[in-house]
Amino acid sequence: MATHPLAAELAAIREMASQITRDGHTEAECVADLGHTCTGHDAERLADVAEVALTLADEWHLKAMGIGEQMDISDAVGAKAGFMMCTAQAYENCSKALTSAITTALLGEVPDGDGS
Repeated sequence: MATHPLAAELAAIREMASQITRDGHTEAECVADLGHTCTGHDAERLADVAEVALTLADEWHLKAMGIGEQMDISDAVGAKAGFMMCTAQAYENCSKALTSAITTALLGEVPDGDGS
């Protein structure tokens, strides 16, 4: 995840959250004291979710690239080649859409280009 363009933003969110949770209190203590988790714990969990989703988007992108590299249209049956192309494109589209949604949510802007 360290090389992802949003890694710095997620690190900054975690740093801000740690300012709230630096006293070492647990989520259970928040619930006992406040009736819900504090903003710091919420931000940490949301950053974790964003990181997992970005990792998934990266995996989909790699699958799309792998499928594309495996294709040899001259050797493939037309239907199989078509299926592989559609599958690769679906993975790539999902990857771009997921990355774009997370980028927009974190930064408040729609990413330029390919969304990664």
